[in-house]
Amino acid sequence: MGCGGRRNPFDFLGGCGGYRKPHYGSVKSDQVIKSPAQGSGSPVDIGPFSRELSQVSDAKENITKLREEVQSQIGFLQKRISAVDEEIQTILPVNQDLAHKLLETKFDLQEKISNYNTKLSRLEQEEADVDILVEEIQSKRLDYQASNTNARIKELKLRLTNSE
Repeated sequence: MGCGGRRNPFDFLGGCGGYRKPHYGSVKSDQVIKSPAQGSGSPVDIGPFSRELSQVSDAKENITKLREEVQSQIGFLQKRISAVDEEIQTILPVNQDLAHKLLETKFDLQEKISNYNTKLSRLEQEEADVDILVEEIQSKRLDYQASNTNARIKELKLRLTNSE
C-alpha cells in the first residue's frame, strides 16, 4: 500500500498525506487521446483531475445521504415528542408519576434532536466545503486545459512558420 497500511479514509485526494500524481489507467500522463470524430487534428484531453473530482463527488454523495438520514431521524424524533406530549396530556390528571417520567422521556428526545441538529449543521458545513473543493478542482482543470490549449497554439504557429 505504500503507507504502511495507515491510509486516511477522509483524504479524498489521495495517499499518505502528500499530493500524488493522478493515474489514469493505462494512459500515460503525457499521452493525449484523440477522438475519431475530430479526425487526426485537435486532441481531446483525458480530463486532468477527473479522478479527484470523482472522489470528491462520491464524498459529497455520501455526505448528502448522511444528511438525509439525520434529517429523517430528526423528523422521527419530533413525531415521537408529539406523541409523548399527547400521552402526557392524557395521563397527567390520572397518574402524575407516569406523566413525570414521560416528561423526562420528552426531554431526552429533545436532547437527541439537539445532538442531531449539531450533527446536521456539521454535515451541511462539510457539504459546503466539498462544493468549494469541487469548484477549486474544476478551476485547476480549466487552468490546465487553457495552458494545454496555449501550448498547442504555440506548437501549431511554430509548425506553420517552419512549413513556410
